[in-house]
Amino acid sequence: GTMSSVLRLSLKERQQVKLNQACIATLDPSLNVESVATGGFLRSLARSFTGSKFFQTVVQGPGNLELASVIPGDTRAISVTKGKSLRISNNNLLASSANMAVSAATKLKSIVNDSIVQTYVTAEESGGVVWVGGFGQIQKIQLLPGQELQINAGLLVAMEEPFDYELSRIGGWKTTFLSGHLIMLKFKGPGTLYTQARDFERYRLLIAPEIHNHIELKTE
Repeated sequence: GTMSSVLRLSLKERQQVKLNQACIATLDPSLNVESVATGGFLRSLARSFTGSKFFQTVVQGPGNLELASVIPGDTRAISVTKGKSLRISNNNLLASSANMAVSAATKLKSIVNDSIVQTYVTAEESGGVVWVGGFGQIQKIQLLPGQELQINAGLLVAMEEPFDYELSRIGGWKTTFLSGHLIMLKFKGPGTLYTQARDFERYRLLIAPEIHNHIELKTE
C-alpha cells in the first residue's frame, strides 16, 4: 500500500467508494454523495454498536475527493483478495471500495475483562481496497511460521484473516500494573498485521483532565 496523511481518490464514471467516518476534506461538485444502510439492517446495526456508523456514506464518480482521518497520522491502502477478510480495530477504518462488505464484532477475553472492538471487511465478490488511518506511522509486519510477537493492544490497526491473537501480559501481575501495559496481544505466525506508532486511547486519557480543567476555568 501507499502512505500519506491525506487520501486523494479519483473516481471514474459510476465508480463508488464507501466511507466509514466523517472524513471528507474536499470533493468535486460532480460527485454524488448519499448515506445508505449498506449490507442490510442487521449488519448496519452491528456496526453502530462497535463505533462505526449505522449509515455509510457512499460517494460515486466521476470526480476527485480528498479524505483525512480524524486521527492524526498516516493513511494506508491495503489490498484484499477475493474471499479474504481484514479485521480492523475500532476508529481505524477510513474507507473501502464499493465491493467490500463491512460488518462488526467484539472480542472479549479474560484479562481485566477488556474487549477488543474490530470491524470485518470482506472481499466477497472480487478483490478490493481498504484505506485505514493510524495515529502516527503505520507499519506492516509479516510474521514467519512459528514466529511470535507481543504488541500493545492500542497499537493494532488491522490484521489479515485467519490470523488471530491471544490476550497476554508483560511478566507477572505486579509488572503488568506497574508498567502501565495492561493488555498485550500475542501473535504467532504465519500472518500479516498492521500497527500504528501511538495508542489513541492512552492519548485521550492523558489529555482528558487538561480539557476538563480548561472547561472549568472558562465557566468560572
